[in-house]
Amino acid sequence: MLKDGRWARDWECCQSCGTIDRPHKGKGLCRKCYHREWCKGNLAHETQRRQWCKRNPNYWYRYRRKNRAAIAAQKREYYQEHREEIATRNRQYGQKHPKKIQELKRRRRIRKRKARIGPVDGQKLYTLYNNTCIYCGGKNDLTLDHIVPLIKGGVHCEDNLVVACRSCNSSKQDQSLEDWLQTQHKSRAWVM
Repeated sequence: MLKDGRWARDWECCQSCGTIDRPHKGKGLCRKCYHREWCKGNLAHETQRRQWCKRNPNYWYRYRRKNRAAIAAQKREYYQEHREEIATRNRQYGQKHPKKIQELKRRRRIRKRKARIGPVDGQKLYTLYNNTCIYCGGKNDLTLDHIVPLIKGGVHCEDNLVVACRSCNSSKQDQSLEDWLQTQHKSRAWVM
């Protein structure tokens, strides 16, 4: 039988707080209240656990290092079983946070080139340059551009970054600023 859209035998009123929830082990308590009661009754156990954690701070690090292959196999197996769910979750996250995904991709490219990475606040840079391309003055499809390209030893930090539209950034590619400006129209020479 259904009770307010729920199975009546699966949902009960908690004797402690009065919320309607699934009972835990037939105690008549919701999960939160049961956990609270268990912690009160097992205070010695919790104290011992905390002391053990203080004595063995690197236990989980050593465990993961020792069982690296088994953990990797478990992760692969989990991924194979839940591939569609993971892809859907990642797609939804990417749609909600496009700037974060763009920054993650940028950092991955930087790591592949073995360049140094410094702290970067992209929003601060966009504000500093008034959301305007420093090369052509455009305001659409803006990206961050490295003045000294990473492939030529540039650093990924705020001192080496400017705001540029995608077309200017794409045409500059891995050229130095001076070389690129010599190939461009005279209107862009004001940057120098």
